Amino acid sequence: MAIRRFDADMNIIAKLDDEPNDIGGLTAAALKAKFDAAGLTVQHYINESLLPDMRAENLGFTTSAGVTAHTVQEAIEQVHRQLCNVSLGELPDGSIPPEKLIGSPRRFYRRFESSDWTGGGGSYQMVIPPEVHKLDGSSPVCLHQLHMLVGRNVEDFTPATLAEGQAKFIQALQAANTANQAMPGTYPTAADGHIVLTWYQIQYFLLSGTLVSAGPAQSQAGSMGYDWRDLPIQIPPEQVNSLDVLLQAAYTPMLGGSAANFNALFTLDTAHGLNLRRKADTTEPGAAATYDRVGTMVSNTWGCLETVISFGGDKVLRLVSETPYAGEILFLG
Repeated sequence: MAIRRFDADMNIIAKLDDEPNDIGGLTAAALKAKFDAAGLTVQHYINESLLPDMRAENLGFTTSAGVTAHTVQEAIEQVHRQLCNVSLGELPDGSIPPEKLIGSPRRFYRRFESSDWTGGGGSYQMVIPPEVHKLDGSSPVCLHQLHMLVGRNVEDFTPATLAEGQAKFIQALQAANTANQAMPGTYPTAADGHIVLTWYQIQYFLLSGTLVSAGPAQSQAGSMGYDWRDLPIQIPPEQVNSLDVLLQAAYTPMLGGSAANFNALFTLDTAHGLNLRRKADTTEPGAAATYDRVGTMVSNTWGCLETVISFGGDKVLRLVSETPYAGEILFLG
């Protein structure tokens, strides 16, 4: 396939008689048509031959070891597929010479939380040593993509935040007990005397520090974004204590006694199994007023724009930011 040649005879006027009207017998209209013929011939060639021939699917392509296409369009699609496969960790046969890959991982991805940054005072760092990223330090990282997680203001409890959840759970019961002392029956109690709160009341208190009655706590869950009680658990916990067991165990610490037994029951497995979550510590500007446990990864954000990324001679990847934030980073080297 190739662009067709323009071989039309353009010597139209030169071939006319010296007196085309008298000798050649051309009418005025026919003579005018002779003058227009060359331009119209070129126009027809451009529109009907040149432009169609220049479309990618009609342009020929010389095959190579890595690209076996026969047209430019096929070559573009083939290279695009190869690039997509590389980003997924797959390499098409013959697409990249083996010497470029020997002992040199070319891709590193990490999802991170605000707590993964170290430092303070407007200067935070995330340091990724070579034994973690395993990129080839002999050649520079040629591409990186950084995203900031925006909108998410709710997260699962972690070992570092579990104690906060345990304490807030007991605080919810203490608030209910105080209300019952002021007005008996404000919150229901079981036969053994422990106060009974619903999942929605507990979850809303963990998020906001405010205790509301059962009806409003459940009715507002959808509009405020914390209606995730019955959502599937991605990784099923091994041992989960029920909400009622926790309410019973919280009776003693609610009255100022030891919380040891309650804390032993309010484990990470239990918090995750009951779908109890905390409000995330976020400095994100304009965080949503509703509770969002998912959020969105975005690249054109203040966090990404202010972050400086370097790959020094010590083969250490460094991210420096004025503010810690949650997000993800992808390196292609």
